[in-house]
Amino acid sequence: MSITAAVWRRIRSLALHALWFGSKTRWLQAAQRHDWVFVAGCNRSGKTTISNLFRNHPEVSVIPNANMHTRALPESSREGCPHIWAERLERFRLTETDAIEPAYRLAFDWLHFYPRPRRVIMVESDLPAIQMRWLQEVFSNARLVAVVRNGYAVAEGLRMKEGYAIDRCARQWRLSTAVMLNDEPFIRAFHLVHYEEFVERPEAVTRKLCSFLGLDPSPLLPLLGSGWRLGNNDPTVSLLRDGNRELIGRLTSEELSVIRQNAADVLDRCGYTMPVEARS
Repeated sequence: MSITAAVWRRIRSLALHALWFGSKTRWLQAAQRHDWVFVAGCNRSGKTTISNLFRNHPEVSVIPNANMHTRALPESSREGCPHIWAERLERFRLTETDAIEPAYRLAFDWLHFYPRPRRVIMVESDLPAIQMRWLQEVFSNARLVAVVRNGYAVAEGLRMKEGYAIDRCARQWRLSTAVMLNDEPFIRAFHLVHYEEFVERPEAVTRKLCSFLGLDPSPLLPLLGSGWRLGNNDPTVSLLRDGNRELIGRLTSEELSVIRQNAADVLDRCGYTMPVEARS
């Protein structure tokens, strides 16, 4: 008689539970043998597209939606505010002044996402955008890839996915982006990627990323012409394309103004001007 997937998951959960209580501190020590890369930014900014490209690199293991795979830290869906945690920043924000204790379980959970993780573990999630100052104290060789995308497009993308009002989506983009950029002076290894540059010059951006991460870009370059699974739920490969125009084209003039009213300072800081075309 075959064992169902649910039974296997339960067996694995019990085994990991026993392993965890066998020795807690050694998992944080084991984590230091890997290079940790955090791909972060506001949800719908393109971080999944970038991290999914690196799934094809022989030295990289990618953990998608990483905060969903641990209970060591708060996760926005479990907290009832999926991808719009800016309204409860104090619940999610972490810096070097916060306690280290959750790190033991965090390292354990992420190390065991794969049976044998590769040298580089790439963590994809929106929350490291406001937690990197703490994460680099946990993972001593951590790097942050900060992904920024046009706030008008991101606000509409977030509204489409989660159904929030457009002003809340704009504030989420503003705060998550502002905190991430303001934290740059505190981050030991920080690399900024603009979504728009990635879709316009993918090879140049990929080469720069690989240089920052100490990786050979050659396994990834052919995919820039043939495509890869851009989203976690995509059934087939797709070519990279700029989705901003389509998203912004869905917005009315009034909605564009609402986004501007809620995020003007960061829109200006990032060079995102008010679109001239809007849906009537």
